Amino acid sequence: MSDGSSAQPADMRALWTKIEKIFTNRAFMRPSLRWVWALSDRSGPNRLTRLERSGPAKRLDGVLKEVTPDTVRRLMDYAEVNLEQAGAALRLTLIANVSVPLGALVSTNQLAPGFFAAITEGMDAVAVSAAIFTGLLSLLLLLWYTYAGFASARDLVHLLKLRLAGSGTRLTSESYEPEPGILS
Repeated sequence: MSDGSSAQPADMRALWTKIEKIFTNRAFMRPSLRWVWALSDRSGPNRLTRLERSGPAKRLDGVLKEVTPDTVRRLMDYAEVNLEQAGAALRLTLIANVSVPLGALVSTNQLAPGFFAAITEGMDAVAVSAAIFTGLLSLLLLLWYTYAGFASARDLVHLLKLRLAGSGTRLTSESYEPEPGILS
């Protein structure tokens, strides 16, 4: 790989393992001061500049410094599958932890009005509030962690596309064949 040639399957796997260590869920859970105003770091101008100057982008450049455009295209296969998996995980997390419980609460309230009021009637209001707060905070952290995985996968795809664009290489070519087993 260091001679600039296209990576072999074992080399691709080793390269992908290095990249995975950069683009982790926890690495993308960093809060930002812009959030105080409910703004994303991606709002406003200079989005690409911020993306390309980010810590993960700089570490990715170090890993890919001697990699050919053909190898980057092959890494795109990995990155796109990774993005699809992260998106599926986010959707499943939302369904399992938001839609289903909310549907159960609404259905129970429709079928048995006052059911939850009867359960919590003899309980201390502070204890009930603390339990609800703890549950909502846990849900928020779970959704944040899952979204961070999706955001990291999306950023990786975008950075690989920008690397190809910067090298003057098209994203797809007639001579390029994806590695067997990745997309099939």
